[in-house]
Amino acid sequence: MKFISKLTLFLSAALVLFQGCFRDEIIINPNPSNLPNKLGVYVLSEGNGLANQSKLSFLSFANGDFNLNITFPSVLGLYPDGLIQYNGNYMYIIERGSPGSSGTIYKLDTNGIISGSNNFGVNPYSLAAANGKAYCTNGPDSSVSVIDLSSLTEIKRIKVGLYPQEITTIGNKVFVVNTHITGGGIDSTISVIDVINDVNVAQVRVSTSLTSLAVTNDGYLLVGSSSRGGVIYKISPANYAKVDSFSVNSATIKDINVDNTSDNIYFIRDNNSIVQLNLSDRSLTPVITPSVSNGIAYINGYAYDAKKQKHYIADARDFFLNGFLYKFNSTGQLESAFQTGIRPRRILIRN
Repeated sequence: MKFISKLTLFLSAALVLFQGCFRDEIIINPNPSNLPNKLGVYVLSEGNGLANQSKLSFLSFANGDFNLNITFPSVLGLYPDGLIQYNGNYMYIIERGSPGSSGTIYKLDTNGIISGSNNFGVNPYSLAAANGKAYCTNGPDSSVSVIDLSSLTEIKRIKVGLYPQEITTIGNKVFVVNTHITGGGIDSTISVIDVINDVNVAQVRVSTSLTSLAVTNDGYLLVGSSSRGGVIYKISPANYAKVDSFSVNSATIKDINVDNTSDNIYFIRDNNSIVQLNLSDRSLTPVITPSVSNGIAYINGYAYDAKKQKHYIADARDFFLNGFLYKFNSTGQLESAFQTGIRPRRILIRN
């Protein structure tokens, strides 16, 4: 009888302990990376011509998790290239589509859930947003599509220079890099669009082989040019005058990033290294160069996290196999690597 009583007491205590543990598991805080308003790094991979190859990957600041693709309920289409954040917790992505056809704009929350999409333009490549509208470059059409972001409808198409590619905004102006058609005509101008009236108000001649745009901490436009050995121009957004230029010894200049805590900017040089340019003392400092230890093959995209002082590189490798997202510290030391989709291109950092 004493044995049965002791056994009953033991089982009762064990049940209470089990229930307590079970309740602790139920009320444990959810994984922070699954909460709304994610903070981390988004990487957009173009793929290689099949819709199921395009990916939007996410690296969480909360726990270091990396998810290869977070879009839901569907994947993105052919060759997504443009990626921005606008109005807080929404992101917008544009895909080029098949050659000569219309592209698509997608609206997503920070968890990758697609809430809307619409077809527009002709092979749109890059986008910027202002005044509740997205401005998307249509290379083959030599135009910029204006998209109402509340409905995702194309409300206007503005003719600009030849084969527009990169685009950015300063205040109520949109600046568009006009480039060249492969094997065809060449353009080396910046088109300026007034976002209030959505009209092309200026065509600014800068140099040849324009490749990248950025905005300095004091509100000037930076334009990268691969001509004359590689030059970055500083241009007034008010009167479009060249106020300075910086020789950077680079056959290609891509993805200029501005450090908002200093006078430094960073950019891709020759598709295989990251260089720091100080706009005050004009010094050039290599930060990341290819080596056996880091395995860099082809830098197709780049973003600098000024808050955490980290460099993120999208390595497209050979453009046929999956690429990589590399994370480097401020001194150029590789910290981690994550396999992405094919041809990773755009990187968006949310802090």
